[in-house]
Amino acid sequence: MATRSGFAIEQHRAAGRQVQNIRKRLFDLSSDLSRYYRTKGRCYQAALSVIQAVDSLRSQLDRQVRREHHDDPEADHVYYRQPIEGKR
Repeated sequence: MATRSGFAIEQHRAAGRQVQNIRKRLFDLSSDLSRYYRTKGRCYQAALSVIQAVDSLRSQLDRQVRREHHDDPEADHVYYRQPIEGKR
């Protein structure tokens, strides 16, 4: 069985953009749900669960890119952007 080498750094960047976009869209949806449904209701809680799952995926991919591209300093900022000076 051949070993897989994982994503190239550009593939990680593309995945990072996709995950960030998905999370933003889910966050927007959860905001809409919170305005029209109870925040303890199933719809809103399900949306929060999906956001948590996306966050978990993002975290796993962040660890993976660091393992695969440990010699590339840009690997530290693929899934979590570097904060802008003076902002947190």
